[in-house]
Amino acid sequence: LAGEGAAAAEAVAPLLARHAADALAALRAAPNVDLLVIDYPALVANPQAGARRVAEFLGPDLLPASDAMAAAVRPEMHRERTG
Repeated sequence: LAGEGAAAAEAVAPLLARHAADALAALRAAPNVDLLVIDYPALVANPQAGARRVAEFLGPDLLPASDAMAAAVRPEMHRERTG
């Protein structure tokens, strides 16, 4: 049964990737949407840089403590999933 889950995940992966690409394209095309895209593995690898980007995007009124946000990232909790 364990192999069935992996096979199902493999079968669904292209559909999820297509859906994510379509959703991102729609958001980018929306006239009244400001969008910040952050790569999750890059955020885990360098939380300070990611938090700075979010703070710049939102502004200091909405995110006054980006250092606290960066400190909340726990890289040891991130798992790299491989096939």
